[in-house]
Amino acid sequence: EAISKPELIKLSTQKTKTTKSISGEQHILNSTNNLLETSFNVSGLKTGTTINAGQCLITVSQTDGKKLLTIVLNSKNRFNDTKTLIDWANYHLTTPK
Repeated sequence: EAISKPELIKLSTQKTKTTKSISGEQHILNSTNNLLETSFNVSGLKTGTTINAGQCLITVSQTDGKKLLTIVLNSKNRFNDTKTLIDWANYHLTTPK
């Protein structure tokens, strides 16, 4: 359901976002998603790393009007794994009619 929210997708495509707290203090938020602003047309929904889950990345990409949700867990290189998935899907999958 989150990927159906245009506001969330728009926000998650930004490498840097400046915002203010309730007290009026300004904060600069920087994305750790290295796939933003690349030819993969990725919206970066969630990055993270933990001991148990390893490197994780959830993205939405769009090619020729088709949206693709990728989820990579316990990766040694989440960005390369995501690029591989996107390339594979763009080559092998077609939109059902």
